[in-house]
Amino acid sequence: MKQSIRHVVVVLACIFLLQACSEPPTASPVGVSFISFADSKRTAWESNAPRPLETVLWFPAETGTPTEDWRAGFLLAGPHAFHASLPKTPQKFPLILLSHGTGGSAQSMAWFARGLAEAGYIVAAVNHHGNTAVEPKYLPQGFALWWERARDLSVLLDKLIADPAFGPRIDMNRVGVAGFSLGGYTALTLAGARTDYAQWQHYCDKAPSDSSCKLTAEADFGMDKMKRVLDTDARARASLARAGDNYRDERVRAAFAMAPVLALAFDKASLAHISIPVSMLVGENDDQAPPLSNAALLATQIPMAQLHEIKNGTHYMFIARCTLLGKVLHFQICTDPWTLTRSQVHHDTVAQAVAFFSVKLAP
Repeated sequence: MKQSIRHVVVVLACIFLLQACSEPPTASPVGVSFISFADSKRTAWESNAPRPLETVLWFPAETGTPTEDWRAGFLLAGPHAFHASLPKTPQKFPLILLSHGTGGSAQSMAWFARGLAEAGYIVAAVNHHGNTAVEPKYLPQGFALWWERARDLSVLLDKLIADPAFGPRIDMNRVGVAGFSLGGYTALTLAGARTDYAQWQHYCDKAPSDSSCKLTAEADFGMDKMKRVLDTDARARASLARAGDNYRDERVRAAFAMAPVLALAFDKASLAHISIPVSMLVGENDDQAPPLSNAALLATQIPMAQLHEIKNGTHYMFIARCTLLGKVLHFQICTDPWTLTRSQVHHDTVAQAVAFFSVKLAP
């Protein structure tokens, strides 16, 4: 009952205090582009078409380029310059590959990407096939075969290098990776962490009630269907066979993980051999990626890892701010603690990421 009252108060406050709930203006225009890439070496889960790599790119735009607010469903992505171009200078820009959380989208991380673009980075995010809200439906394979995400980012990097507009403007000596939740797992996998799926199954057999062993709320199918697909689908079985492969991309020089999950699915020896700087950020009260069994545990196993904790922070504060309707219909995703504002968390997180990458990706 108290939560319901609090929910109504939050919504009413936003209605009457629109100015306070609005997105602060950007310091400089940020361009956004959408490109449909594909991985010809892997097929889509339910067809013979190449695996889709629907990509969103954020980048510094020409000064004076007009912007407009972008609403991605029930999320407020902020002001963007659509169909903009990079500044007409010979300058090359550092690149950050970005991975969204389970069932999310590149757009849900627009706040982070936009903040980095304002600081002079190109940011490239892919909507992970089968595990993204921008596709017509979710697929069990997308929720279970996590390591395919790391391959998505490596192939995306290949595609960007070959792209005539963006390739020549990327400083390949300054490439990093970032991700939220399952995207944090993805970032660490690209850094050299390897998945031990048998170890993960053994753990979940002993602790089936662990939140990380259950399907997330985003999934619109049950565990029985997911198990059936993994047992019978030939493509899923082939993916399972390469779960423990090394997905380290040597072109990536630093990793920033927000609320990473599945720490107990990683091979400990591989974590000990991660040789690039890693920074992790997690909310103190995160119930989806509990710090003690995820970020804090990883920080003890990765040699150069930094761990930062947001006091009273929760999991979904790392997602874009919500519209008023979103606050009503998506209570879990859109509700924050009284003591924190999502805008402040986003501001501080971007500042921390920029400080980290500016040092670790320095020329």
